[in-house]
Amino acid sequence: MKELLEYMVKELVDSPDDVDIEEEEEDEKTIIFKLK
Repeated sequence: MKELLEYMVKELVDSPDDVDIEEEEEDEKTIIFKLK
């Protein structure tokens, strides 16, 4: 899932090399992605 999100975000921004995605697992069913 992270790879798909990263691909989509990099296609939308002006500076794809500056994209940073952090992944946090909150519990077994919840994953939070933080985009910078």
